[in-house]
Amino acid sequence: MSLSILPSEQLAHVIERIVVNKQMSYLDAVLHFCERRNIEPEIIAHLLSDKIKGELSQEAQGLHFIPRTNRLPL
Repeated sequence: MSLSILPSEQLAHVIERIVVNKQMSYLDAVLHFCERRNIEPEIIAHLLSDKIKGELSQEAQGLHFIPRTNRLPL
């Protein structure tokens, strides 16, 4: 299947399956997906769902790759 026509929700499903089946983090799962298809992660960044982006953000904050965002619930 061509990546250009891969819907965001289908990509999210594939990434979720990799996370569960291979017991990987979301970051590792996205990188694994890209490596297996020989594409750069920047190419699929805009195709990632908000849920996957949120999971990646949480992981990056936990690893101190990006600063934590302190938001108060409104």
